[in-house]
Amino acid sequence: MYATNSELCPVQSFEKYLSKRHAGTDRLFLHSKNIFSDDEAVWYRNEPLGVNTMKKFMKNVSKSAGLSREYTNHCIRSTTITLLNHCGFESRHIATVSGHRNESSLSSYCYDTSDNQKKAMSNALSVCTGQAGPVDAPVNAVSESMGSHNFNDTMTDDELVNCTLTLEATHGVGVAQSYSGGRQPKFQFSGCNVTINNHYH
Repeated sequence: MYATNSELCPVQSFEKYLSKRHAGTDRLFLHSKNIFSDDEAVWYRNEPLGVNTMKKFMKNVSKSAGLSREYTNHCIRSTTITLLNHCGFESRHIATVSGHRNESSLSSYCYDTSDNQKKAMSNALSVCTGQAGPVDAPVNAVSESMGSHNFNDTMTDDELVNCTLTLEATHGVGVAQSYSGGRQPKFQFSGCNVTINNHYH
């Protein structure tokens, strides 16, 4: 984590915690004093937290804060991975933070897409099928790429290729296209299930 210069800056919070620790120990996590004031130099006793206390840390915090459910220490890790995935970070980069040795291990945390991602995909597909209503700015680029195409007619090969390339560039849908110039455009799809129906006249 890096400094955010905000009230809840993680770096400033950690530095303040270190400054309030008891000077007589090299242990990082210590028991706090039963009573202390903000202006006191030391807030913590020379008494390290035990293993069991650390294991139940989030559970105790959940109870003390009156949260709707009891969270575990693992919830912090799971939430971090999920948030980073929804923000678009690659698995190999997330693994350097989470400590996972294998990127495939992250799949259990990243089993769903965010609401914003689902909306973007829905809008993109709606544009290419002529069912689009109000769309967000990124999807408008897809609509503009289709020009004045009448969606009541069958989309030509060139229009299909153009739409697919625009979706890939705009939304990163993971579709790699290579067009052979014949009646049937050739596509390579990765990470998805696809059904293609070709109708020839």
